[in-house]
Amino acid sequence: MALIWQEILGIEKVGIEDHFFELGGHSLMIGQVINQIYKKLEGTISYKEFFQTPTIAQISQKIKKGGYKAIPKAQAQGYFPLTSSQHKIWVLSQFEGGNSAYNMHGALKLTGNLEAAKLEEAFRLLISKYEILRTYFKAGYDGEISQYILGEGEWNFRLFRKIIQIKVLQRFLNIYRSSKPLFLI
Repeated sequence: MALIWQEILGIEKVGIEDHFFELGGHSLMIGQVINQIYKKLEGTISYKEFFQTPTIAQISQKIKKGGYKAIPKAQAQGYFPLTSSQHKIWVLSQFEGGNSAYNMHGALKLTGNLEAAKLEEAFRLLISKYEILRTYFKAGYDGEISQYILGEGEWNFRLFRKIIQIKVLQRFLNIYRSSKPLFLI
């Protein structure tokens, strides 16, 4: 398990009494750790148990053994129904002042010589590889909200290089936080 943590947290050495969150772990990384525990150790642990017992020593006591079963890839189709969780998030986002809690926003200031073409290509490769980065929700002909996945050639990503004043960026983030969720790259 220490090797799993080291890989996901990007650190060289982890002790069995080290606290996951104090090492820089966060809720999104927990999913990665749980997935690796399932694949490599053939065991399971819930998010709740992980949060309550965030050391390797404690987690080792909570893991339930069970065989790894890969989830088969869904057959390609025009659209997919929303899961109950996705539907709930979508409904909440439609209210005035919709919740942006499920959107991670921020900005990075890059210094030095930026090879923009390579950065742009890296984003294209990520978007191409992960369908979730090409997924959007919309109402179908029947009025039901469904998720659609853009295929190859149906999306475009371009990196815009601009110098943005901090005040303008702060104003944008304030507007974004108070608006309905957006999918921004």
